[in-house]
Amino acid sequence: MSSNLILILNVVLSALVPIGIALYGAYWAFSIRRALAGRVYRNHALWLGALCIVLIVGMPLDSITSSSVLVNLGINILIFFELAFFFAFVDSVVPVARRSDPLLRRILHWEKLRYVLWADLALAAVYLVYSGVDPNFSNGGFWGAIGFPLFLLPFIFGAPVVLIGALRSKDYVLRDSLKWFGVLIVFFLFNALISFIEIVILNISQYDSTYSLPALAFVPGSILRAYAIYRSCRSLAPVSRLQAAEQRPTSAP
Repeated sequence: MSSNLILILNVVLSALVPIGIALYGAYWAFSIRRALAGRVYRNHALWLGALCIVLIVGMPLDSITSSSVLVNLGINILIFFELAFFFAFVDSVVPVARRSDPLLRRILHWEKLRYVLWADLALAAVYLVYSGVDPNFSNGGFWGAIGFPLFLLPFIFGAPVVLIGALRSKDYVLRDSLKWFGVLIVFFLFNALISFIEIVILNISQYDSTYSLPALAFVPGSILRAYAIYRSCRSLAPVSRLQAAEQRPTSAP
């Protein structure tokens, strides 16, 4: 397979298709928000729409490489803010999921665990700043084995917390949206695991993993991640259930 064809496939399948799906999800989130009655639903739709935009902006960041320290530092800072915003949404939906549980059960002691995970993200920020400032710093090998867990721990714990909250919720609209949001985190972790294997274990450089054949491994996770956030937005307007209720035969008077 020629390098040009691989590059085109990477751009189309790993970037353009997921960006298009996420844009459609953002459109749904912001459109649905105006029609929702409850403040919880409106806030949830606003967060989802904003997250769609953040993910769209963040998708090309991993593919940018530069010899400039300032450019690399700026990219790493943007990546950190993307991760922080993503986790902030996770942190915000857990109390909502718990309040929609009739038994108000705690979810993995999140009230205490969240502080540990935010501290972990602060360490990840230090790692990203150092890797952006030091031109000899590498994301592979020993430093990569240290850095990757810092980025992933908040989401490794966040995914089961969100999915458990979705299962316990009796709010059918929020439950479906939270379920798909949990699936989004799972596919995010799937692509992160591929990055860890390629960069840290197989010692494939970030540039090679972005512009060559190994990058095709990210395609399923990128598309499914975008589809999951679209479905999370779309679930706030349960049209299918409304249509089913309208088509249900009414009893004769």
